[in-house]
Amino acid sequence: MMTDRSKTVLSIRDLSNQRNGIYGIAIVLICIFHLNNVLSEGVQIVSFVSRTASFFFDMFNIGVDIFLFMSGFGLFYSMRKDPNAVSFYTKRILRIIPAYWTGLILFYTVTYICTSAVDVKTLIMKLFMIDFYVSGDQFLWYPVFIIVLYALFPLYFKHTDTLNKKRIVFAAVLILCIASHFLPGMEHSRFDMAKDRIPVFILGTIIAQKGFEDQKSVLVRGLTPKHILAAGIMILVFLDVLILYIENYYLKPYDFLYLIYLP
Repeated sequence: MMTDRSKTVLSIRDLSNQRNGIYGIAIVLICIFHLNNVLSEGVQIVSFVSRTASFFFDMFNIGVDIFLFMSGFGLFYSMRKDPNAVSFYTKRILRIIPAYWTGLILFYTVTYICTSAVDVKTLIMKLFMIDFYVSGDQFLWYPVFIIVLYALFPLYFKHTDTLNKKRIVFAAVLILCIASHFLPGMEHSRFDMAKDRIPVFILGTIIAQKGFEDQKSVLVRGLTPKHILAAGIMILVFLDVLILYIENYYLKPYDFLYLIYLP
């Protein structure tokens, strides 16, 4: 982050240098989002203020989009450094699977101790990371989803070696995501939370390549941190109002939520 008195210049390189801080912000947002869900569960929200607050904190699941964006950003540089697909897969499997299985087994162990009941079929499907796609169970959906993107990434990287190719793929995927909401039976798909976030992942690779080709590329110029914070709050408020006042339409705003985040 380079500063000139009160002015801020955010370069693409800063995304890499500050990634731990960005991940930290994303984690906090996701924790607040889930806490809001727990506190709101079973509670009838009737007042405008309480509804607004609940919807506002629902917007904090943008932390997931931040993770996806940074994943696409980081994978680009990883493949640039070592384009070997076998090495790429080995690193991702060793990084994801042991942690995923450990967390899953611990959860079901505690569940069994507390309830003396565990659905073995569900546990097996979760171990093989297919439950989200078979039954739509959203528990631990993110690692199950991201590993598919990781599996496809070497192929994507190989065939989109220029910015223009990446932009074409981005536009095509974005159009498909939007169009899918108008297909019969897909208006409120359980896969919306996953598929509609794919453009964010691709966007991360586009920004990464732009930064690779021009290390002085600037994302934000001439704004103070206060301006950036205010812009973020304004976007959340806009989304909040959008959902509050259009929620009764046939295509509910939540269907487009992850696409709306894109700007």
